[in-house]
Amino acid sequence: MKRQILLNKKHNNLNKMIKNFFPIVISASLINISPNTSIANTANQKTIFAQATENRFCPSEFEYDKAHRLCVSETEALGPFTNEMIAKCKQFGGGSPCEGTRWEVNFARRLRGTSTCPPGAKLDSGIGECVDNANVYGPFIEANVEKCRNAGGGVICKTMRFSRNILPSSAANATFNFPEPTNAERVKTLILWSTHYNAPRVKETPGGIPLLDISGNRLGAILSKRDWCDAAVEGTIQVLDNSNVPKTYNFAGRGSTAQVDCAPFFSSLSSAVIQGTNRSRFKLSKGAYGEGTDGLILVPYRTIAVDRTVFPIGSIIYIPEARGKQVTLPSGEKVVHDGYFFAGDVGGAIKNNHIDVFIGISQQNPFAFIKSKATGTFTAFLIEKSQISQALKVLHQ
Repeated sequence: MKRQILLNKKHNNLNKMIKNFFPIVISASLINISPNTSIANTANQKTIFAQATENRFCPSEFEYDKAHRLCVSETEALGPFTNEMIAKCKQFGGGSPCEGTRWEVNFARRLRGTSTCPPGAKLDSGIGECVDNANVYGPFIEANVEKCRNAGGGVICKTMRFSRNILPSSAANATFNFPEPTNAERVKTLILWSTHYNAPRVKETPGGIPLLDISGNRLGAILSKRDWCDAAVEGTIQVLDNSNVPKTYNFAGRGSTAQVDCAPFFSSLSSAVIQGTNRSRFKLSKGAYGEGTDGLILVPYRTIAVDRTVFPIGSIIYIPEARGKQVTLPSGEKVVHDGYFFAGDVGGAIKNNHIDVFIGISQQNPFAFIKSKATGTFTAFLIEKSQISQALKVLHQ
């Protein structure tokens, strides 16, 4: 049985506020979720793919409304909703059912609006989701639903609201507070030298160069020539759309024809490298900052590219000179580094004792040990400690 919450139209002031809204309809049989309760009846839920460029999870009876960033059916929109939206709902006379998980679809659209995040939340670019002090709000990208599952979120991972403890920013999730390794855990002393790489964050450029997939189809992002070439050289780029929502694209291979002549921007690269760079093709990344190797994602200030014939993928390298160094995460949070790095990427120029440190969207290298020349060596250690190894492996999945 359904019951309607009829907004009181006898009061002129309230009537003016709600004349363009539909009554809220909440079914007594629908599931109500509070921050400390889980959702039931999810056995038949599945993923609805919105578009190839923006996959968002919605339960089976809902579709993704890209304009309002909601999971909707013909009559309902799926929550839980932000505290600010709930408060506005109550202002319109909705009462306690405003805290339920399903609202009349057009009412929800009006309160939600078309901004990047719902009222009361802001974008955490580290995970590409909207957050407040305690929660992360969906509809979620597929990769974050999977991260929730891996973190033990269970059926909560099929709702529209997670605790930030389940899905913290991917860059901050490493915590950067592992203890200094013991002598027994330092199984090998290494003499290394390092460069650094990043995922440039740029705005789209109308009339610019489109990113193409390996089949030559447009991916949607249009960049300036310089930004396109940076993407081709770095292998990853994060593009902000008109709503400042980031989408990350990763190198996917090379096409048969060149799109751009990148030689003017990279005079130090050989002609053979430039020719390959000019034919770069891309794909939408499953990671907020791009993908490494073997299905792993890149994590700022944690991932390093290595020569896998020297260091197997998944190796943990401790660099004493990094410990105690303050770094700024993409979210703006400042943390003190603990010195541990994870071998999660490779590169054609990364050979022997050369490593390449991923620094996220930053343009500036924060580490003094990175001198970008083979003579700039430093001491590091190969670490064997299962707790740290497992934690960093999960972070990169």
